[in-house]
Amino acid sequence: MAYANLWAAGCPPFFDTIPLERHMERPVFKPIGTPSEDLDTPALVVDLGAVEANIATVHRRVQDSGTKLRPRLDAHLCPAIGHMQIRAGGTSGVAVATVGQAEVFSQHGFGDILIANVAVTPSKIARVASLARRLTLTVGTDSARNIDDLSGAAVRVSSPVGRGRCDPGPRRFHRRVAG
Repeated sequence: MAYANLWAAGCPPFFDTIPLERHMERPVFKPIGTPSEDLDTPALVVDLGAVEANIATVHRRVQDSGTKLRPRLDAHLCPAIGHMQIRAGGTSGVAVATVGQAEVFSQHGFGDILIANVAVTPSKIARVASLARRLTLTVGTDSARNIDDLSGAAVRVSSPVGRGRCDPGPRRFHRRVAG
């Protein structure tokens, strides 16, 4: 069985976003294909064949249905796996949960990112604006005020109208905001 230490391929990438005083230990990077008994812990170890087969199956089913897939990268937090998902085709970008995750994945070559969460603080809105200048960025929102606050960020705003959350009104639903 082939295993891959995906930290060697940039996973997980979030150690660089955690303040140094919170680090317990930096990961030891080993090349993909290193025998599992030679890996230091903690290490993300996967059956690479199973990952590739799962990605191919999901993407084939989605493509056969005539729709597009936007993989949630925060499920694995691994740029190498995310790139495997994009290469499988039939995608319309990727999705993450936080502004920080979007920043990290943008540094690893992802150019169309949905942040499936609200960004309401001035510092996060400024970070969103910075990201929006470099890539296609969509941000979830749940209020008209947040849509207005994000207007200067020049990002696509998606509001979950009719999904049990705050309704900013149908005329503001999923509009393209130009700064």
